[in-house]
Amino acid sequence: MRGEALAKTGVVVAASLDFRMPPVASYPGSMADITYGIRWAKTRAAQWHSRPDRVGTMGSSSGGHQAMLRCGRRTRATRPVRCVVMCWPVIDPLGRYQHAKQLKEAGDAARPRPQPDRFVTRYRQAGGQVEVELLEGESEGFMTRNPNSPTAKHAIEKIIEFVRKPS
Repeated sequence: MRGEALAKTGVVVAASLDFRMPPVASYPGSMADITYGIRWAKTRAAQWHSRPDRVGTMGSSSGGHQAMLRCGRRTRATRPVRCVVMCWPVIDPLGRYQHAKQLKEAGDAARPRPQPDRFVTRYRQAGGQVEVELLEGESEGFMTRNPNSPTAKHAIEKIIEFVRKPS
């Protein structure tokens, strides 16, 4: 649904990519799927009235994590993308599990925050540009469950604003 909402703005052409996950394929199978998907999108950019250098990625949950991993890696086979939008990404799977386990033992249902905060700090220290928009009180997948809610509309607007920025 996010792709449809973004595509309707005329700012984004959305192509949805499914990547293999365990047990169908272990790492690096998912990364190969994402790399091939990005290459495919870049070869078709002109058909969509765009350019290959304008292709970006967006993922949610493990897809956000995969997008970050794929696009943070620069090799000949993995050409850069313009931007990465991560919605509720799993930045540090082991750290997230350990933190969630501690919260559960303490009877706290709050979402783990230390991993994203560490990632943002370290990414900026390495010279990366990152923007964070926290939508307190919303749970994972809120944009899909209720795409017409004020918060979902706000999130879509922030994504569009981010994608429109010059690189």
